[in-house]
Amino acid sequence: MSIRAKKRSRKKDMVQLFALIMVKTKELPENTEPQILAGYVDIPWTVKISGQAKELNEMSVYFSRFFAKKIREGEVRKVEHMNKVCYIIARKTGLTGILISDTEYKSRIAFDIIENTMDKFESNHGNYLKKCGTYKDFGISKFNRICKETMDKYQDPSDVDEIEKCKIKLKDTKEVLTETLEKMIERTGKLEDTAEKCSLLDEEGDRFIRITKRSKCCTIL
Repeated sequence: MSIRAKKRSRKKDMVQLFALIMVKTKELPENTEPQILAGYVDIPWTVKISGQAKELNEMSVYFSRFFAKKIREGEVRKVEHMNKVCYIIARKTGLTGILISDTEYKSRIAFDIIENTMDKFESNHGNYLKKCGTYKDFGISKFNRICKETMDKYQDPSDVDEIEKCKIKLKDTKEVLTETLEKMIERTGKLEDTAEKCSLLDEEGDRFIRITKRSKCCTIL
């Protein structure tokens, strides 16, 4: 398999991000659930055609609120459930970032995504964290688009993470060297066969010459 084909195969089998959500946990009216300020839920096409897209979106919102209530300020947590992983970061500003992925996604990259996204949110929409009130789920549409773009960008972490890029390059280099060595071994074997055949031809040639010389001697006599 060529290197290009292997890259296409990796794209096909790559790990997946399912949701990136920003939750407000402070400055809320009494007895109010944590607020989903912005985010994006990536609905697989298989779920869409099965008519379960709404249920998946509601489940993502439910778990985001649930974990936002359970985690303490300043805490970082990773929770695995039903072949999914939920990464959570809670800041003292009252903002909690949540990323849901499959079990193969790298934890280091997942937490980096959350941190970077939270930085962007606080920089552009920090006023929502200071005002007391309730908001419609995913009400900050501009930041919903940022969450979607972030998830699209990081679906394959090897595209953006330098360490993952190095790992992929090393793997590709190893595969190229292995293929080269195999071809060299195969070629060496063919050369040995050719040398052996040439040796046999030389022996047959010498034998023919000896027989020819004997035949000439017999003719003279």
